[in-house]
Amino acid sequence: METNVKNAKISVIVPVYNTPTLHLNRCIDSLLQQDYTNTEIILVDDGSSRDCCAVLEQIATRDNRIHLFHKENGGVSSARNLGLSKVTGEFLTFMDSDDYLDSHAWSLCIGSMQSHDSDLVCFGWQDHLADGTLVDHCITQDYSMSTIAKHLEVMRHITPIEETLASGQKRVSLPRSKESNQPLVCDRETLLTEIASDNIHYGGGYPWNKIWRTSALRDADGSLPFYDESLTIYEDKLWVLEAGARISSALIMPHILYHYMFLPGSLTHKDTDIIDRQPLAYKAYDKILDFLEKDFPEAYIRAYNFYFDVIFDDIHVLKDARHRNHYQKQYTETMATYKRLCKRIAPRTLYYPVRSPQFCSWLKERTLP
Repeated sequence: METNVKNAKISVIVPVYNTPTLHLNRCIDSLLQQDYTNTEIILVDDGSSRDCCAVLEQIATRDNRIHLFHKENGGVSSARNLGLSKVTGEFLTFMDSDDYLDSHAWSLCIGSMQSHDSDLVCFGWQDHLADGTLVDHCITQDYSMSTIAKHLEVMRHITPIEETLASGQKRVSLPRSKESNQPLVCDRETLLTEIASDNIHYGGGYPWNKIWRTSALRDADGSLPFYDESLTIYEDKLWVLEAGARISSALIMPHILYHYMFLPGSLTHKDTDIIDRQPLAYKAYDKILDFLEKDFPEAYIRAYNFYFDVIFDDIHVLKDARHRNHYQKQYTETMATYKRLCKRIAPRTLYYPVRSPQFCSWLKERTLP
């Protein structure tokens, strides 16, 4: 569906819960400084403290494109859902309140969407680890899942490229081919298959590195798809897959435009916290499989393999002597989930885990205590 870029508005939903002022201001500044100016910034305060609310109120006075909404604390999904109910733009994107965006991101992506007549654009991002290391995630066809045998062979031998910048920071990336600098257009089924297979392929299940054409997502009554508020992990991946099922085509951009911050002391990146969160991940992945099973069989198989990979790794972690006594009950429950999962898949559709062992080991060493 054609949209005039010069008049098209982009709505960005930013949920906020007690975000440190420095990071919150940097986030909003990166949105206000976009060279694509027809924007609607929907700030959703999810029951933050009085101090954070005061900062948000001050931020809201800085520009008439900012619209601030307050609600009781209910989690990021409920905050995003409130934001979705307020969207008026022809394009839709999301932002985490402690991250930031390159100033040309929206003009580049929306212009490219129009040129390729796509309903969605996905772009790369850079992780900023707590120790200052930068990790590039450039989403190209280099590591596509479209040919399993080729993908597995490539990933077994991939080693991260590590360099030291003039600032003294370390920057890590994966090797790229010459074709990596070209945008790639794919159909809906390919997009869902790639995203279901991993957390990174073709932009993964993240809401913040994607821009959607809202007309492609709206129901007959004009409403947008909502997040499942019963989930607290992988809820964004389920939403991306459900939304992706509504589009015709997607544009995969090689550019790194989003900056994802790993704040020091973040609990979500601690080893034991990951263990505690995994049962919640199983609940989400059961819903992902249920959604994909009927209409998207290839994506279903890839999602199953990813789920199997995750739960298989969890079993080995839970058997570790450091966790065995404390997590005995969880180990028993995880084994029961594993057995149910094994009964769900057809024979000969399970393949070797796809993630690069070298890259996973490198990342784990730097993000986990």
